[in-house]
Amino acid sequence: TDLSTALPKTITSDGPGLTLTPVNRPIIGTSQLMLFGNVPNPAASTAVLVMDYASIPGGIDLGYAGAAGCNQYMNATIIVIMPPLLGPSTPWSLPIPNNPTLVNSHFYLQTALLVPLGSNPANILVSNALDLLFGNI
Repeated sequence: TDLSTALPKTITSDGPGLTLTPVNRPIIGTSQLMLFGNVPNPAASTAVLVMDYASIPGGIDLGYAGAAGCNQYMNATIIVIMPPLLGPSTPWSLPIPNNPTLVNSHFYLQTALLVPLGSNPANILVSNALDLLFGNI
């Protein structure tokens, strides 16, 4: 086989994308429970939670950074490194202060996964984004 004609090779994923799923309603004075799912290699990956008070409507395609097919839906104003992943689906909670001024305000979250070599040139996968609208009931 002539390797000069066999390269470069394109690698694609046929697995489901990462998900960030809310488990309950975002009520002040409680904790927002979420499930981070479809993690392809939890033991070898590091997850971060990105948060902001504003979103990027439609998102920005991260193909320019080597993560084609991944979109960034908010600025990385707040970044939290998540605890070690428990498996392909990992629960996570976010405490919501009991502050009445938060009612009817939006808070956006998205997870990013730093993965081993080979997933894409950036070695990053991202989930969907959540738009939490805080309430009091």
